[in-house]
Amino acid sequence: MCGSISFIWRLPCSSTHGLTVATAALRRKKASEAEMDRLAGTRLQLEMQVNTLESANLNAETMAAMQKASVALKTIHGNL
Repeated sequence: MCGSISFIWRLPCSSTHGLTVATAALRRKKASEAEMDRLAGTRLQLEMQVNTLESANLNAETMAAMQKASVALKTIHGNL
């Protein structure tokens, strides 16, 4: 069926040409999947870093509040 149209795909006249095209398509697919995996890993790492920074910010705010409370308690109980 060389050169005829089967559904919407045109079949190549050379079987080696079809193999070359299919092999190239599989290589592109594999490269795309590897890139997607790499990007997913990068995204996960960035999300973890954001969580770490938010936690550090919360810890800094907690320490500042505790320092203010310590000063207030020392002022209240300073004469005891």
